[in-house]
Amino acid sequence: MKKFYLKAVFVFIILVADHQAQQFGRGLILDEGQDSEVIVSASLMRGDFDELPINFSLKKFTPTPGYQGSYSTCAGWACAYSARTILNAIKNKYITPLIDQNAFSPSYIYNQIRKDSTCNNGVDLKDALELMKEQGVLSLNDFGYECERKIESQDKYRAGQNKILEYKEIFNRNSLNKISVTRKSISEYRPVVVAMNIPNSFELCFDVWKPVKEDFNSVTNGHALVVISYDDTLYGGAFEIINSWGTDWGNAGYTWITYKDFEVFAHYAFEIIDDIEDETAEFDLSGMLNFRLEDGTPMELKINDKIFKTVNSFPSGTKFNVHLSNNQPAFVYSFGSDLKKKNTMIFPQKENISPLLAYRRNNIALPNEQSHLMLDNNKGKSYFCFIYSNKSIDIKTAIKKIEKSSGDFTKRVHAYFKNDIVKDFNPNVVNESKIVFETKSEGKSMIIIIVEIDHI
Repeated sequence: MKKFYLKAVFVFIILVADHQAQQFGRGLILDEGQDSEVIVSASLMRGDFDELPINFSLKKFTPTPGYQGSYSTCAGWACAYSARTILNAIKNKYITPLIDQNAFSPSYIYNQIRKDSTCNNGVDLKDALELMKEQGVLSLNDFGYECERKIESQDKYRAGQNKILEYKEIFNRNSLNKISVTRKSISEYRPVVVAMNIPNSFELCFDVWKPVKEDFNSVTNGHALVVISYDDTLYGGAFEIINSWGTDWGNAGYTWITYKDFEVFAHYAFEIIDDIEDETAEFDLSGMLNFRLEDGTPMELKINDKIFKTVNSFPSGTKFNVHLSNNQPAFVYSFGSDLKKKNTMIFPQKENISPLLAYRRNNIALPNEQSHLMLDNNKGKSYFCFIYSNKSIDIKTAIKKIEKSSGDFTKRVHAYFKNDIVKDFNPNVVNESKIVFETKSEGKSMIIIIVEIDHI
């Protein structure tokens, strides 16, 4: 009798596991070819990751973990229901009942990007994020979890109130800094939507996922999750995620993934930003620029009628770099010019690098920490323009029109942006080579700093 009982229990466990496996949908296309197409975060200086807290959590802002069933709708659940809801809760200081009442709809996103009329096919995570940026998303109360439902024009109109400002890839499959950039995002109140290879062992995990040996040799199950916490002291360092497999899975719908396993199974990840305004801040445009020669010597600056000039002259071939920082989130742009009126983009260095520095403080080395800017052979005056803005700028159009306009560089730049420039703006030079500034935009959107280098 005892022997039969043990067999019955064993068979029951197998049946339950198989039943659960059939219910847990995934549905993400792990497209390794998309890396060159997406907008990526600018590389921060190494020091920006050195003093992060040992743990940080956004869990109190999460909705009750949802359940996607056997459908392939994980992208909608991760992007809209989890990540977008978290940002909304942070912004509005919602507590648990209000968080659930104001959660966003996974179907509103998935139903527009799916490949056919069913909910059984995987989608691209980038398509879900792009839809939230361009169109927005409806709440779950307004658009339920319904595979058959179509999106009407009035739905799109109402969804426009819930657009995100930006999404940025923070790492891809081959990145060496997956852990540090994800920790940075979480510590800055930015939930991270991650595309992972999720083997079958993930379906049976509880407090922490423990992959089996065979899991490391398979890349078949793309799934979208949201990283909500990290703890450097837990399980040797781990991230906590919210899943879309209901509250009966894992630890009430959550689990931890060790840093070591995250490195292996995470393919790429995005942070999403809904707003950069801080109504409580005394200044909304603030930061610093620091000019130094290749050997670290300060390039001494002086200010004349709000234009910064180098005290000394420098020959062609002089190498230097600029350390750029902001103390409030801002869109930042920089370009250079000479007396021939040819403008050259300095930051962002590439079109797919986001100009939005969305953290409370960012430090960027131009062109990067391993190389330098260099004065070319066009002697005379070299100009460097830095723009900090509360809104995105069509910088390519701006540069072309500034090139074609008349007058000296400073006048041409200020003439083009005259309607957006903060008037009462007084930057200062500190420690010879540092330009520091802080101001309130007061209905305008940008400040402009121009540095003139005497080029001999």
